[in-house]
Amino acid sequence: MSLTKRAKMEVLRQSIRKVTRLLTESKLPVIMAGMQAKVTYDGVTGKPTAVYLPSLPDNASEKLIDAIQGFVDHEVAHVLFSDFDALKEGQRMKIPRLLNAVEDSFIERKIMAVYEGTKNNVSKMRDMFLDQFIEPHVVKAQADGMTDPKQWWAILGVCAIRAWAGHTEFEIYMSDKWDLLGNIAKLALEKKIPERLQAITCSNESLKVAIRISHIVKEAEKMPEEKPKPEPKEKDEEKPEEKDETPEESDDETESDESEPSDEEGDGEPSDEEEDSDEESDGDGEPSDEEGDGEPSDEEGDGEPSDEEESESGLSSDDSEEESEEEQPMPDPDFEDKDMTGIEDFMEDVISEEAKASVDASSYMPYTRDADKIEPLEDEAVNGRLIEAMEDEIKSAIAPVQRALANAFESKNKNFQMHGKRSGRLSGPSLHRLVTNDGRVYFQNKESRTRDSAVQLVIDISGSMRGQKINLAAQVAWALTEVLDRLKVSCEVICFTQHGASSADPKDKHLYRDMDKDNRSCNKFTRYGPIYMPILKSWDEPNFTQIHKRHFTRVAKSQLQMGGNVDGESLQYAGLRLLERSEPGKVMIVLSDGQPSGDGRDYAFSAHLKEVVRDLTRSGVNVMGIGICDGSVKNYYPKNVVVNKVEDLAGVVMGKVRDALLKS
Repeated sequence: MSLTKRAKMEVLRQSIRKVTRLLTESKLPVIMAGMQAKVTYDGVTGKPTAVYLPSLPDNASEKLIDAIQGFVDHEVAHVLFSDFDALKEGQRMKIPRLLNAVEDSFIERKIMAVYEGTKNNVSKMRDMFLDQFIEPHVVKAQADGMTDPKQWWAILGVCAIRAWAGHTEFEIYMSDKWDLLGNIAKLALEKKIPERLQAITCSNESLKVAIRISHIVKEAEKMPEEKPKPEPKEKDEEKPEEKDETPEESDDETESDESEPSDEEGDGEPSDEEEDSDEESDGDGEPSDEEGDGEPSDEEGDGEPSDEEESESGLSSDDSEEESEEEQPMPDPDFEDKDMTGIEDFMEDVISEEAKASVDASSYMPYTRDADKIEPLEDEAVNGRLIEAMEDEIKSAIAPVQRALANAFESKNKNFQMHGKRSGRLSGPSLHRLVTNDGRVYFQNKESRTRDSAVQLVIDISGSMRGQKINLAAQVAWALTEVLDRLKVSCEVICFTQHGASSADPKDKHLYRDMDKDNRSCNKFTRYGPIYMPILKSWDEPNFTQIHKRHFTRVAKSQLQMGGNVDGESLQYAGLRLLERSEPGKVMIVLSDGQPSGDGRDYAFSAHLKEVVRDLTRSGVNVMGIGICDGSVKNYYPKNVVVNKVEDLAGVVMGKVRDALLKS
């Protein structure tokens, strides 16, 4: 895997956190740890307190990435647009899943309208939900011969609500499945549920629509089953024969159609007809067929649609006393809200399953990267005598090192001419091109400068380096940094170590609470404890100052916390910083005893280090390992040299460093 792929994954990890916090304008934490996806909520307010996502592996599948991005955008929409008091009311009324389905249709519409970038992520999430969850259930139900609309509602209810809400993916999917819902779909259209769903502007309106839908579902169950509907479509050839027989039966059985002749006679008794049709009113018994149409007040008093809707749901489109919360009827206790599976539940399962598959397929996987810290080392007071002692030990090495590098740089910094250009100064050797009307008869002066390189020193400050090794590593790094500073070569010095999960920063302890549940005992993960990388000198600090001298002295005297060393990931972090530099030449010099070891699987650490060194090299980074009193670097760095004392810097090391710089 190239470092470019790793870089993209790290950018994705960071962007998910940043975008979530930016969109929500809150401190809602997005935690990447383990293999589970979930959202935690406050027990009192009902508001989300954290979004948990699996630790994204470098080999994460496109499916996992799409699922996570869609899931995060969906949860962000809840934070931005949901009224959690209304959602808690839905829980009290025992329709949380139905309300969530309605609310989801509203919040997704809102976030896609406000933030254009979420459209693609949300659309992919919907397609995934339909293809991988709904369709398998539909296929199985059809194979089992399911015909009960109530059972079909449990499968297609969420899809129906989203189709009514105008979500294109669900409209297309439901286009040939409405008959499966029977009277539920018919009543929903009669009660104008699509219009109501598409007009929702807040969570309280979502609650009202959810209550209406709950009554529609229960009312549809009580209505006579009209299952012969699909039969005429399947038996088109038998229709003419059935039509020939039905008129005779209808003539004998439907004599009640005498109401039509009575209308023609004019002297018919409309009051009798009204009694037969159960249309009693407060009128005088005068013909109401025509006059009633002109009296909207009477029809509104007797009209079935508005009265039934208001009586069933306790709500109407107009503001009235009947819309008060106290008068809203509770959903039927038999309404099986538990059977509806929301898109969040599905996405949590998909993300968790994909994360587990990625972990199984990956040779390297940290439990979490959220506790890793790459930050400038805080300045602290250091005994001046210690700094002077360091300078005295290094001074004899600096002068010859500087001279060797300076001479090499100057010999490489040459001016040369590039002929065959269309502009510049006339080039004698190119004038023959004029015969063929070729205008490339000029030359330009170019300068090759080796200072157009960025050099990164990476120091292992693990426990195995304590004592003579870390003192020598700090001296070598100090000497190289001061030389590069005098030569005006961009330079960064960064250290690396690792702490155990139990030694993590107290504010990061929550990241490891579920670690044992995520199969630490089964070695599902490669690394557990966090990585710590203090920066002794950053790219933005061009001069080597007294502050840097204090930093190097603290490192040399083992005054920093020293734990394990996860070299591969540490170099990967450092490499991403180096690749961001604009200089064409990029050099990484690693000072280490070369043997990875830490809180996790050491054999995996070793293999991963080799892989990262190869990836860095493929990405254009000139990597060299300097073994500090240890030859283990030869196992991991093709370009390597061993240093046993600071005096070796001028003779042994400088040849390697010079080659690395000049070839970059």
